[in-house]
Amino acid sequence: MVYFFLCFLSAVLLILSFLPTNFSWFSWIAFLPLFFSLKNKSKKQAFWLSYLWGIFFWAGLIYWLVKVTLLGYIFLILYLAIYSGVFGILFNLVTDNWFLVSIPCIWVSLEYLRSQLFTGFGWALLGYTQYKNLPLIQIADVSGAYGISFLIVLVNGAIFSVVSSQYSAVSKMKKSFSSLISLSLVLAYGYYKIYQASSIRHQVPLKLCLIQANIPPYQKWDEELKKVIIEKYILLSRVAAKKNPHFIIWPETAFPGFWEEEKELREKVLNLVREINTAILVGAPTLERNLSYNSAILISEKGEENFRYRKIHLVPFGEYIPFPRIFGFLQKRFSIGDYSRGKEYTVYS
Repeated sequence: MVYFFLCFLSAVLLILSFLPTNFSWFSWIAFLPLFFSLKNKSKKQAFWLSYLWGIFFWAGLIYWLVKVTLLGYIFLILYLAIYSGVFGILFNLVTDNWFLVSIPCIWVSLEYLRSQLFTGFGWALLGYTQYKNLPLIQIADVSGAYGISFLIVLVNGAIFSVVSSQYSAVSKMKKSFSSLISLSLVLAYGYYKIYQASSIRHQVPLKLCLIQANIPPYQKWDEELKKVIIEKYILLSRVAAKKNPHFIIWPETAFPGFWEEEKELREKVLNLVREINTAILVGAPTLERNLSYNSAILISEKGEENFRYRKIHLVPFGEYIPFPRIFGFLQKRFSIGDYSRGKEYTVYS
């Protein structure tokens, strides 16, 4: 029972570190309860404890997905927890001498695999918890968010080594010193990059406006509410245009229907762009050659479509059904999306 509590405590600490509050520092100690629960466990015990940790963590972090698809939420949690279960197995296979380097490498490798496998689920990388820590995250221009994740697990591992009785005093000193040096180098690089950026003066700063109408998911496909939804976005865009932005961005799938089919609503958007003379990036479902895509469409100031990006990394059990031969029956029964995967990265000019 104690081990279950340690898994739960670890998951809660990590969930709190992702919230838009000042709890991001929890991530630097969040793994300690998990590490202690895994200590000296068999492979089977380590897997199930880590799997349970994954269920606690993902259930608390993506709770809002229930409003989109309850079944998708359940399947996604059970699937994502597998990665933490594998981490638990590998945790006790690492020798003491290589613990400090191996554990972060294992975690980051699993994060990367999770972000790529089955079109990828790149949400909640550990590095995202530090988005307010500007000096620390500058290293992401070299390593991506994975570098920040590596550093967080490294520090957790170093603290675990220091407080754990299984390591000698010399080993504890080496591990704490190496992690301290790594953290110091990353921060030094970060402060240098911030200083370098502050010394560059841009003649014309780019001004963006982000629109969020806060439309409940179940309303998006309601035929009676489509005009109400589009008018809400139009009103907010007109308000935003008074700030004289260079660019206005609508949310993902903000357009209430397929772009090609809703001609009247589409014309309202194009006329809006011409009226405010400001480019808008519109999130819209699109139909092309009998395939549907989750797209982002760039409308120029003249009210013309310039570029289109088709989402590549789709959300399993939310935007598509993986292994359709097995789970295909869920498609209509639970109204799970049937988007096709885009193939091209689009650079907007």
